[in-house]
Amino acid sequence: MTWAAKLVGPLLLSVLLTPLCLFIAAVSAGAGHGDNRWGYILFPYTMLIRGSGPLTPGLVILAVLQLPAYAFVVGIVWASGKSWSWLVVVLMGVAHIIAAYLCFPH
Repeated sequence: MTWAAKLVGPLLLSVLLTPLCLFIAAVSAGAGHGDNRWGYILFPYTMLIRGSGPLTPGLVILAVLQLPAYAFVVGIVWASGKSWSWLVVVLMGVAHIIAAYLCFPH
């Protein structure tokens, strides 16, 4: 498989999944009458930056770009063929989980 194909596959998948994830997060929020549980889980960086403030257009753009950014990193790492590639993906997953955990009130 070529380098470009290894990059395009994850990017295409992320572009297809992003609208579904945004919809799930929006439905979870319930137009301000629900909770943000799925927003916290799917888009933790956006939600951490938002805090208790409003969801601004800039934050929406950040959420829209999150999955493609993950996919870009995964594609680059996969295409590199390095033996430590899996470690980058694991570290991204751990960082995402920690960020999501920090979103929930304690």
